[in-house]
Amino acid sequence: MTGLRYVYAVCRPFGAPLQSALKGVAGDPPRLLGHRGLIAVVSHVPEADFAEAPLHRHLEDLDWLTETARAHQQVIDALTAVTTPLPLRLATVFRDDSGVRVMMEEREADFLRTLDRLEGRVEWGVKVYVEREPEAASEPAAKPASGRDYLRRRRMESRAHEDSWQRAERFAGRLHATLSEHADGARLHAPQNSALSKAPGQNVLNAAYLVPRAQSEEFVELVDRTKGEEPGMRVELTGPWAAYSFVDDSGNASAQESPSARGAHDRRGAPRGRPGGPARPAARRGSGHHGRHHAAHRGRRPRPHRPQRPDQLGQRAGALALRGVAVTERRNHIDLEPDTVERDLVKLVLTVVELLRQLMERQALRRFDQGDLNEEQEERIGLTLMLLDDRMTELRERYGLRPEDLNLDLGPLGPLLPRE
Repeated sequence: MTGLRYVYAVCRPFGAPLQSALKGVAGDPPRLLGHRGLIAVVSHVPEADFAEAPLHRHLEDLDWLTETARAHQQVIDALTAVTTPLPLRLATVFRDDSGVRVMMEEREADFLRTLDRLEGRVEWGVKVYVEREPEAASEPAAKPASGRDYLRRRRMESRAHEDSWQRAERFAGRLHATLSEHADGARLHAPQNSALSKAPGQNVLNAAYLVPRAQSEEFVELVDRTKGEEPGMRVELTGPWAAYSFVDDSGNASAQESPSARGAHDRRGAPRGRPGGPARPAARRGSGHHGRHHAAHRGRRPRPHRPQRPDQLGQRAGALALRGVAVTERRNHIDLEPDTVERDLVKLVLTVVELLRQLMERQALRRFDQGDLNEEQEERIGLTLMLLDDRMTELRERYGLRPEDLNLDLGPLGPLLPRE
């Protein structure tokens, strides 16, 4: 069969057969391509979809990306059931079998070293969310009677929010330290934006753990015992996965990272610093030779990289939004389509206004706490902020926008607005 070669993973030779009905990307069954002591798991994909230019366009299409990622993951899951695969990044494509073999030969030492580290181990993902408090069944709180009352109420709400996040950070830090002690490796990923992942609550811990298969049951029980331990916190466990988070160019899969040591996540939900986490899917990765790989004809050698677990792919939409790319599925980005141009322009304007409003409110509350405003200033500032808040609520309701719709995702930089 003609076509390009899509590479899913590299592994050592194994005896157990893959599922007979297994289909890969573009519906082609995966096959094994051997070279020395390594096996590349590949399938044929059409050049019309996977050559450099069309692939770049497809990676901006979330529907196509989701379908491709699902087929890619089916192959990785089948491999994980019978061996220890070293998964490659989504859409790793070569011109022909010879290009794949050249890649394996050039990176043979790295592959073997990584496979030695990962042998007999799987990845488990653990996420912690701060859940929203349920709405009170009683009547909504009365509107503040004055500007000073508004500032007092916002200060009380701000302190409660701060206390909640501090409690969440302590819980996430303890959990991460405990789980790291029962794993051979740990990685912190950037927290996921709930508008992209669709998961309820705010993500405060997004971590991966490299665990021996033989100890996985004990690890799962350890995580299960933490569920419900802290009120208002939700712990989610996913896996077992192939060791996506522990495949990188550094070769250091055993480093133990703690939220406190790495800065964890600030109260905006964004990482302080940049955790080693998910990156955007890319078309040009791996090594190429004599034009057999997309990047080779430009004379540069593509860098090794860390692949991305499927449950981390929600961050892709944020990356697209940052670059101003319109995608087929509406996410938390500005998408200037003819039918919704007014709403989208209003959304953009309100996002900027909301950012300024929050900055002004924080400055006002800081001065209010310090006592360097007289009563007249407190009243005037509080009344102005209250009226602006009311007006923002009216405009959001008019255009069917939620508060989180105004919080644009900036990919690895986190959300634009502080968490409310």
